[in-house]
Amino acid sequence: MNYRQLHEESLKQNRPEWYQQLQSAGNLQRHLDAVSQEAKELHQRLVSQLQAKQPYNPVEFPARETWEKYLNQVAREIVLYEVVLVKDQESEDAEQNGYRDPTTASPTLTPSEAEE
Repeated sequence: MNYRQLHEESLKQNRPEWYQQLQSAGNLQRHLDAVSQEAKELHQRLVSQLQAKQPYNPVEFPARETWEKYLNQVAREIVLYEVVLVKDQESEDAEQNGYRDPTTASPTLTPSEAEE
């Protein structure tokens, strides 16, 4: 599923009233396109930053493709959390009041998880 589809499904599930408002006003497609574009651009920037911060190391990643997959997965997790997935109202209210769910606070993948 691409970023656009994931955002639409998340919006439908977690904020159905917002989804309906966008749809009724004729702004849904434009909104989904904007989120998709923002997500793609952020993903590309993150991969570039990660490549600079963690250069390819054949000891840690024997196959260069594994390293690239790892960087893409880390970037994807960040993009999903920061841009694509829509929080339900209760979760958003909790975050605004200073609570951050420790299970979703920071994406971390080990090199071995990138191979999966």
